[in-house]
Amino acid sequence: AVVKILFALVLLSPVAFGLQVLVIGGSGRVGGSTVRWLDWFARREGLDISLAVGGRSRGNFERAKARWRQQGSDVRCDFVEVDLDDTASLEAALRGVDLVAHTAGPFQGVREPKILDAALRLGVDYVDVCDETELCELVKTEAYALKARDRNVAAVVSAGIWPGVSALMARRAAEGVRVRDLTFDFFTAGTGGAGPTIVAATFLLLATPVLNFRRQDSSEQRAGRVFREPWSSPKIVDFGDHVGTRTTRLLDCPDVLTVCESLRGSGGCCGDVSAASRFATAPEAWNRLFGATKAILPASLLANRPAMAFLAAFSDPVIRLVDALVGSKNAIRVQLRGVGDEDDDDARVVTATHVHDDLEAAVGIATAAFAMDLLLLDDSRKGRILWPADLPADRRDAILQRLLDAPGTLQFDFVEERIDKAMTTTPPPGSS
Repeated sequence: AVVKILFALVLLSPVAFGLQVLVIGGSGRVGGSTVRWLDWFARREGLDISLAVGGRSRGNFERAKARWRQQGSDVRCDFVEVDLDDTASLEAALRGVDLVAHTAGPFQGVREPKILDAALRLGVDYVDVCDETELCELVKTEAYALKARDRNVAAVVSAGIWPGVSALMARRAAEGVRVRDLTFDFFTAGTGGAGPTIVAATFLLLATPVLNFRRQDSSEQRAGRVFREPWSSPKIVDFGDHVGTRTTRLLDCPDVLTVCESLRGSGGCCGDVSAASRFATAPEAWNRLFGATKAILPASLLANRPAMAFLAAFSDPVIRLVDALVGSKNAIRVQLRGVGDEDDDDARVVTATHVHDDLEAAVGIATAAFAMDLLLLDDSRKGRILWPADLPADRRDAILQRLLDAPGTLQFDFVEERIDKAMTTTPPPGSS
């Protein structure tokens, strides 16, 4: 009798009927990649899920499905019409869902986390690809913490490839190191296969002041947060054999905030920390074009989401041509400098590198890996909104392992150099 009762409970469990997953923006390049890789991971790990795409247009969804078939995916997926600007429509789409994945970019210029707010009201777990830095800070306030605890919602924000996996790499690189200087450098060939959305996002970022952290140095500059001019302060970066040397420029990334604050909260910093993020693309003409765009167009126009979306869409034929010529590789390089523990104060430099052959696939794999983490999470570990850098080590490692289990990674390594003397107090060139 006990066995029959236990068997009945298993049959009645949510996993037995399939966990319901809604991917908002799943008809787009990034969202569609997330859908395909969620299906791939779930099949691989024996997790029963039911997938649905949330969007405005069934026509776009049908075209996305045709594209998935061309890419060799037979994922089964339903369509749910949803208007993100209509609260009733959004809540109707989320009812009965176990996890919502928000992939409807661009995320720049968004001031309200509407989908997260709806998920918290309805008790739905949540993950998104990216957020504005200020939204990352907003969702860690006590008000949001109370909402997550009250509904036992698990949420991870800015959980794509970068930001997201890059933050996990930084935390792994920082193990056993008290960090003093931290740099994030990113590279994407063309649009990485992600199309006009990433171009629109880059235009919007050209109007976004870049958050850096600065530590006290001999010039007696004030330590703490400092906002820098976007697309400035060029720096030559070696991304390894698959990408080579590129010139990156300052561009805002939430990882700067989230990793620094997470390290500070866990005691992983050695006093004040300097931190910065930079980006480069290929061909070099694209980098010059972004610089010229920033110089010519007023910031008010660059910050206009509809205008930048139109400009990116208008440029789509050229974007497709360039993508065909330069490929779609994506690279992350995280480098930190610090010292060991109190018994080992040697200076250390740790460089972490990840290179993938296609950005569209990489961001979908990454977001799906974060989503799988939430789908498999025990209820006792829910009730919190976290940044990727906040995740405990076991969850960070499992997400990175999923990234490596999926095809496409060309390089993933961590290289540590020890210097047999105490570190100087001067930040390395280009670190801020």
